[in-house]
Amino acid sequence: MFNVVIGILKGEYGLNTPFVDLAQVSPIVEEAIYLYNSDRPHLSLGYAYPREADDGYVLDIPKIHFPEVAQ
Repeated sequence: MFNVVIGILKGEYGLNTPFVDLAQVSPIVEEAIYLYNSDRPHLSLGYAYPREADDGYVLDIPKIHFPEVAQ
């Protein structure tokens, strides 16, 4: 599953391009992950958005939890 997510982030959100330095990487990756979780419907969730499932808006899908990311 992890490889699938990495592949989606690289293929759909342009994370397969070279970066100049690490300072450039963090905001781009954060934005891609945000978009992946909020603006992209997922087949495994019945084409719901992960944040909808996390918030309990999708009744037939168990509530999922996104761990907090240390910044």
